[in-house]
Amino acid sequence: MPRPKRNRTILSPPICKGFVPIGNTLKSDSGIDLSLEEFESIRLCDYDHLNHAEACQLMNVSRPTFARIYESARQKVATAFAEGLPIHFIGGKYSMSENWWKCNQCGSMFSSLAGEYLTKCVVCSSTNISSIHNNAANDECICQSCGAKLKHRHGQQCRQLYCPDCKQPMFNRRNARMAL
Repeated sequence: MPRPKRNRTILSPPICKGFVPIGNTLKSDSGIDLSLEEFESIRLCDYDHLNHAEACQLMNVSRPTFARIYESARQKVATAFAEGLPIHFIGGKYSMSENWWKCNQCGSMFSSLAGEYLTKCVVCSSTNISSIHNNAANDECICQSCGAKLKHRHGQQCRQLYCPDCKQPMFNRRNARMAL
């Protein structure tokens, strides 16, 4: 059984949901799905002009893993360009380094400092803002008896840990939901 994937760190989310070629009459459900870690690899290397060694440290992955993610992303973008297909940004196995917010009024995106909970847009002062989900919450071990949570350590199975409150075995958050 393969080892589970580690979360890849995303420094900033994409500002749109994807791209559509002009003059294309294909169905909206067809196209290329680009994961957020693939988007981040292209952003770091081609937009920010970082080399692979610098980019893999920022994404918290090994250099060979980064090279595979980057190559996959470039192949998908090349296919979309050559065949005139839309590109959709989808989820993936990632966590964001900061809390990100999006204003539903003006469309701007911004991050909060030190986990601060924001109530209004920093650009237009609208209160119509929403949090962009951070998948790091899936990286928790949870007790099914009392609901206590511990941060998951990569390389250590949750079931090897015991709840500090009720001494019951812990479960991975995804497995705990399925078991309940």
